[in-house]
Amino acid sequence: MHAGNTHTFGMETLIRDRYTKPLKRDGFQFRDSDLEICKLFAPGSKYRQPWGYRYLPTSYIFRLLGRGTHPRTSRERLEDLRAYDYIDLPEAFVFGEPLSRQFVWELGREGIAELELDGFPVRLSRDSEPHKLLESITFASIEMASSEFNEPIVVPTQPDVPFRPDGPFFRMFGYFAAVEIDMGTEQQDRKIYEKICNFLKLIHTGQFKDLMVVFILSRPGRYLEASKQLKIAIDNNNYPHRYAKQFGFLKYEWKTKKGAVRHFTRHVTHIPPLTSWFATSQYLRVGNIPPFTFRGGERGREAEAHQGTESTAHPN
Repeated sequence: MHAGNTHTFGMETLIRDRYTKPLKRDGFQFRDSDLEICKLFAPGSKYRQPWGYRYLPTSYIFRLLGRGTHPRTSRERLEDLRAYDYIDLPEAFVFGEPLSRQFVWELGREGIAELELDGFPVRLSRDSEPHKLLESITFASIEMASSEFNEPIVVPTQPDVPFRPDGPFFRMFGYFAAVEIDMGTEQQDRKIYEKICNFLKLIHTGQFKDLMVVFILSRPGRYLEASKQLKIAIDNNNYPHRYAKQFGFLKYEWKTKKGAVRHFTRHVTHIPPLTSWFATSQYLRVGNIPPFTFRGGERGREAEAHQGTESTAHPN
């Protein structure tokens, strides 16, 4: 919305109406199944295995819970929970977005109180909301892949490291994996260089020989910058070049039913469908190292064929 747009006030009014909290419905009762929804929005693994989520789009919620509820019934239940403050809509995702886009949800005040009855405090950060949403979308895809391919996710005791990746370290498809979300908004190369150096130090200890670090890149063209920083970090620190094999890069985009290519941006103008793209996409590596997929063949999950020069996720 721009100040000179004569339709700005009308559009803001429409969006405000769309996000107005619904009225409380007579006879509402909080159910055990509602508690499971609240647990879904508690980050970490204290309340739910393998993990909870900071934010989730509407279409993700009941699929992750394994329910086949009718979409309208599901939406009405979410609105009831919102009316009573068990879940809510983050203000960060309200304005400047198309009216056709689905809601993004988070845990509400009463939801936090309900979970804290179990003795675990819930602390929700409001930093980098688009970054956290893409993190949630990524880990939801990991969970969907676990269900689709009957592949267990193991979240071990987390390594004692002086940095925190985006989400927990986990084991799946024979990997010990870590995920980094790159929105392409950081001070160009410095931040991604620092992240790569943190993981290289961890690999160099010799305790994480099977670690695979994957960067989910939201901005087209970011791969060239990221791969360059990996090479520089290895050379600057005199690390063995073989460490490069433990890094994969994925340019995250998807296609609509009509074939249009979409990207995830900090404006969150589009929400991707929930699929197992994390496990089935090819991750590009540096130099002549072939790409790999998590759901591959031999140990190391090398891609069966080197297809092209870019690694892209295309959920259907």
